[in-house]
Amino acid sequence: MNSLLKDWCDFCENKKNFDKSHFMTLFHEKEARNCLDKVFAYFTSFEKLIANATLAIEQKYNPKATSPPLEDEYILNLIRRFFLTQTKYVCDFDQPIIDTITRGEICFVSEDIFSQHENEDCPHYWLYDDFGDVVRASRVENDEKTIALFEALYNLDADYYLAWFIASPLIKLDLDLDSYFELWKYKVKFLLLEEKIICIKP
Repeated sequence: MNSLLKDWCDFCENKKNFDKSHFMTLFHEKEARNCLDKVFAYFTSFEKLIANATLAIEQKYNPKATSPPLEDEYILNLIRRFFLTQTKYVCDFDQPIIDTITRGEICFVSEDIFSQHENEDCPHYWLYDDFGDVVRASRVENDEKTIALFEALYNLDADYYLAWFIASPLIKLDLDLDSYFELWKYKVKFLLLEEKIICIKP
């Protein structure tokens, strides 16, 4: 057994104590990726966790051709679904921004235009912060192994939304993050602004 995987098992079984940062590269270890049953054996709904993790890991390490390309309308619907699932639980946003999410314009833009907005302080990042707080407060367990798992899943692709998709069985919310997984898989870049949502065609 890989030493990091063994450390993980010992940690989850309370045989050894590690800082959660020790497991940040857990899903970068080939043996751990090939032994997901061992990684997730200590959690409820482990079969769904394995299924979600397998989808993400296969796409990251063995990407298949994502063809035929997604239809434009399908991409736009995925983006709106992704934001709507968050607004179900983040209730203190200004109404104009909620209106943008529910029925505002979603448009394709060039890389140049997108990059002009990417580093702005905009609703996209406000929603991310607030939704992240809700997710962290809604984990089924808040023990050390659960916190360590979420951080290791984040480090799979430096993406908390992807981590939350994989770990959704461990979150006490009715989340539709399948929409995010599809957007991530096709590398769709998108951004919530105050008056519209912009995205780049994959």
